[in-house]
Amino acid sequence: AAVVVHTSLTNDAMSKPALALFEAREKAIYEALEQQRVALAQAAVTTETSEFWSARRERDVLDGGPPNEDVDIETVRRDADVQAAFAALKQRDSITLARGAEVERSMLPTVRDNLVVLEERITSPLMATPIRHARGVNLVTLLDLAPAASQVPDLYDVYCKNEGAVPLGDFLGALSLLVGKRMLVFA
Repeated sequence: AAVVVHTSLTNDAMSKPALALFEAREKAIYEALEQQRVALAQAAVTTETSEFWSARRERDVLDGGPPNEDVDIETVRRDADVQAAFAALKQRDSITLARGAEVERSMLPTVRDNLVVLEERITSPLMATPIRHARGVNLVTLLDLAPAASQVPDLYDVYCKNEGAVPLGDFLGALSLLVGKRMLVFA
């Protein structure tokens, strides 16, 4: 809330995006707490049979979970499309990647230091929410750099020069995510 007020006082044009970000985060916190409440009530029902706990073990199902700015790595690791993309990248001597036809870019509010700013994010029909980072890798930058590279090691080097060094495994995971979710496609 303090960041939203500070942003609004500093830059009036950012008041609406800052308030929208605050509202979205408050809803996400509420949803996370609601999920915890249900889990606690369900656990209590296994040992307590009172009507009080039985009435609290159910909840209205809401679509999805709390929105995340980044990708849940455990889900990505188990994703068959991402695993197939990783295998395809390993098998190729060279790569020719192009931006996927359905990838979209949007500017969304996020907190940087003590201000709300607009930051570019990407999405595709295969992703639930717009994303910017996965495994510490800036996906927007990787999406922009990939079409110019013909080798994965060259793409890694260019990425690290632009964004700073990241572990190779994290880079490969992020690249596999972009290919697996068809944000980048083999040309």
